[in-house]
Amino acid sequence: MRARAAVLYAACLPVLIGLVFSLTTLSFRITKNWPWPRMPDWTVRALNVVPPAVAGAAVALLVALLARRFGWYEATLRGHFRRLAIVYVCAAGLTAVIVGNHESADFGLWSQFIQWPLAGLLALSSIDLAITAGIRRHRAPAT
Repeated sequence: MRARAAVLYAACLPVLIGLVFSLTTLSFRITKNWPWPRMPDWTVRALNVVPPAVAGAAVALLVALLARRFGWYEATLRGHFRRLAIVYVCAAGLTAVIVGNHESADFGLWSQFIQWPLAGLLALSSIDLAITAGIRRHRAPAT
């Protein structure tokens, strides 16, 4: 059962990446006529983080629902790390690319292709952890 949940979460990664790029691209297209030179810096940062995070949250909710329905969702910290091992490995790899290249003059040209999926992965793992905590709290005996 444990391996099935990990496979399910691994299989969701292409869906996550596709949704991340789709939502973020759509957000940039919707806002292309905004007066960007006069906008505060946080708006650009938000546009690069919020859509990928929404994608990650949506995928996390969907995959957690599927895993629970099949009886594969172990609501423990150990279960969380087992399910999301590949997610954490991917996030660590993307973080290593960012850390290793942040001083490169060309990094700004392609950094979004790294940062968007990373934001989606971090949102997915955060939401799954919150779901795990919520289930554990709900199941905890009243004192």
